[in-house]
Amino acid sequence: MYELTIFDLLSASLWILIIGIYSYFHYHYNIRERPYYKYYLYGLSAKMFGGICFALIYSFYYDYTGDTFVYYSDIQKLFSLFYSEPVNVIKVIFQEAETFNPDTHHITSQLLFFKSAYFFCINFLSFANISHYFFLIISIYNCEITFQTNRLSMPS
Repeated sequence: MYELTIFDLLSASLWILIIGIYSYFHYHYNIRERPYYKYYLYGLSAKMFGGICFALIYSFYYDYTGDTFVYYSDIQKLFSLFYSEPVNVIKVIFQEAETFNPDTHHITSQLLFFKSAYFFCINFLSFANISHYFFLIISIYNCEITFQTNRLSMPS
């Protein structure tokens, strides 16, 4: 059985606060031009409440045995191996399910969904997870260049 830690509670509270503040300003920015935005905060609150209830029920009632947690576990395994064996992980991502490759067998033998049609989801989400960090690095680099350019062009 999974137990909530203080980190879980603090991170969930922080995300709810960030989303709440952003949606409050988004609501007030759009309410004058779009009268249907009077339902925005109600709808967002209902959706967030439903998502939190779904996550809690799925976590505690089903005891982490569902496919969502297996997807996450397999993606985390591939992502953690990406730093030590990037070439083999990329081979696994583009490999067909249930095929044997001696170079990647030590990786695919650890994955629970490798022998099923769901392996496409693992491939896609692993690729998205890995490429997310590359785009993050590129965007941070771009922000740094923009900041330096703006700082140099400002009058002293």
